[in-house]
Amino acid sequence: MEVGLQPAFFIIISKFSLSRKAGDPKLRDLFGTLSALFAPVCESLDCYIYDIDVSRSGKDKVLCVYIDREGGMDVDTCEKFSRAVDPILDENEPFDVPYVFEVSSPGIERVLRLDDHFTWAIGQMITLKLYKPMNGSKTHVVRLTDYQNKELSIETQDGTVASLPRDAVASARIWYDFSRDLERKD
Repeated sequence: MEVGLQPAFFIIISKFSLSRKAGDPKLRDLFGTLSALFAPVCESLDCYIYDIDVSRSGKDKVLCVYIDREGGMDVDTCEKFSRAVDPILDENEPFDVPYVFEVSSPGIERVLRLDDHFTWAIGQMITLKLYKPMNGSKTHVVRLTDYQNKELSIETQDGTVASLPRDAVASARIWYDFSRDLERKD
């Protein structure tokens, strides 16, 4: 298979992000540019761009576009999106170096990076990794009770209510209790 002739379809989540900070201007600009270019495809497939990530996998630069829709995403729509935007990327190269293009669902334990992500997650359990320890730990599973003006209102599992500035959070994602699924099978 020759690179660039066929659109590639992957569902891979890379752990080696170049930039996951919501305030990174290059990533924010890329998000805006690609969102505008992909808008007709999103409209035709009844989906939206949840997030865009630029990372490295070995020597390769990887551009991953996370798409979603009400009710959840399916593999067929990810593949259709990948095939539809491949020629758009060929015409509007986002990088001056070769890269791998991936399309994925944000997944059940999706990353919360943008303000819209946190607003959407209000009322849900999330995993927070903090830059500095809170109550002796940097990692907490909490309920997000509110998000306004870059401030997270949370409730810990023991019922303690707290408020954290967004810039105290190194990473956040939806927390899903997989043990409940195992209990249902018994």
